[in-house]
Amino acid sequence: MVTLPIPIIRKNMTNEKFHIDQQQLESDLDAILTNAKTIHNNLENKKLGYYLTDSIRGKIGESYSLHINYDGESYKATTFLDTVASLDSINYEYEFDSYQERGYYKLRISAYEPPPQGDIYMFLIYINDTLFNDELINTPYSNDQTGNDSYLANLEILSLPQEEISIENNQFIIKMLSISLEEFFYNNAFVQETYFSGSIFSGPSANIPSNLKCLTCDIDGLGFFGASAVTVQEMTLIKEHSDLTNSPDYTP
Repeated sequence: MVTLPIPIIRKNMTNEKFHIDQQQLESDLDAILTNAKTIHNNLENKKLGYYLTDSIRGKIGESYSLHINYDGESYKATTFLDTVASLDSINYEYEFDSYQERGYYKLRISAYEPPPQGDIYMFLIYINDTLFNDELINTPYSNDQTGNDSYLANLEILSLPQEEISIENNQFIIKMLSISLEEFFYNNAFVQETYFSGSIFSGPSANIPSNLKCLTCDIDGLGFFGASAVTVQEMTLIKEHSDLTNSPDYTP
């Protein structure tokens, strides 16, 4: 099943454009998903701002387009469904940092990375059925620059602060997704223009490079339409640290 939170389409592009609430999610628009064979799939509005279809299964190596008709304007975004590495196993190791006087759980994966070179991966990490990296700033990525067409053994993807682990037995689910270079740039730009905006290290404000292009006007939509192949592994992480070594200043 495909679930799409439809990108925001707004006429007024202001500095508040990233502060989106539920009232700004549109439920009165036409959304259609197509592939290269021009098979159309109308997306059904099941929830405010979310459009779903259960009639299409993505195929690696094909391009997909999202068409949106809204308020008299037409928008289109196209993406490519790339291959994903075959996730073989996941493991962890607890390491105590004597300098910081706290520990970290090193999350590692083993996977076969397929050719050709240029693949980029994003990881979604669930801890006890809750998505840990539900914000882009906490999302780990990887690529195949140093391991194309080879087996990657014990590749560290995240150093998890021990404060995130509070019970003895923890169920972890790691999803490895293929993403395009354009989506990676979009995610990075989003982080730069939100989390780091206004700091002494931030540059001048800039528009995030959305791929939702307006075909009938000069103002594009906000957001990114992407397609991902996914591979999943699970494991149980057993708490190894003492809560007495937790940092009192840590904020989840």
